[in-house]
Formats: sequence, C-alpha cells, structure tokens
Amino acid sequence: MIGIRLSDCAQRPYGDILRILHAPVTDEAAAVLQRLLPDLMPARQIRHDYVAGGRFTVHGDLLSWHPQLPRPDLPAAPSLLEQALHLAGTLGRAAADLAEGRPLMSADAELARRLRICQACPMLHDGQCRRCGCPVGRKALVASEPCPEGRW
Repeated sequence: MIGIRLSDCAQRPYGDILRILHAPVTDEAAAVLQRLLPDLMPARQIRHDYVAGGRFTVHGDLLSWHPQLPRPDLPAAPSLLEQALHLAGTLGRAAADLAEGRPLMSADAELARRLRICQACPMLHDGQCRRCGCPVGRKALVASEPCPEGRW
C-alpha cells in the first residue's frame, strides 16, 4: 500500500497523484479520484472505489492505493457462455420480481452489506466474482440475486 496525504493532493493534477501512488494512470482511475476526492476533506468514514488492478481508499487524511496482485489460487473466470447464462437467470428473476410487485433493487443498507461481504470473499478478483463471473457491484444491486457462494 502506498499513501499520500489529502493536503498534498490539493494542487496536483490527478495524473500526478496516480503516479505518486504507483496506480494505473488511466481515465477510469482519474474518474475514481474525482469521485473520492470532491473536496479534498478528510473522510469521517472510509471511502473506497475499485479500478482495474486495485482500489483507492480514503481514510482520515490519507489517500492510498492497494494494488490487487494476481492470485494463482483463484479459479478461472467462467466462460462467456456461462456468464451469459447467469445473466439470463438474473434477468428472469428480475422480471419475476417486477411482475409480482417486489422491489427490483437492493435497499442501500442491504447493498452495503452485500458489498462488504463480497470484498472479504476469496472469490473476488478485480471486482468480478470468480464463481459466476458477474461484476459484484452490479450483482449486489439486484434484490433477488443470490451469492453463488451462499454468503448473502
């Protein structure tokens, strides 16, 4: 983990901040910084966001980059066909929810709980569940979606 004080970020372009953190210098990473650091004020709660290759965290007055190293113990992601079948199942469950008047989206508290569980899961890699292939940020949004590991 490499960190920089928020006060040191005030007059720096996002590209410079990314280089200091040894983070990928991409438009995606700059957009994440723009979301995380709107006012460059210390965070009372931990804020974080993911980009390809790792995540940024703001805690107190410290912005840090946590590279996600390749994990040889992870299974390969499901094939595109398997991922398409998972998506079809998701769409079917969502359609059933709409037809029966159930909420389609997870409540904020439930979404936060699901994402906390996903972040601690050993099957998470680069924001993707290695069991089903779904991007966890999107999967957790759908109220009727089950975790393929049975964690939520």
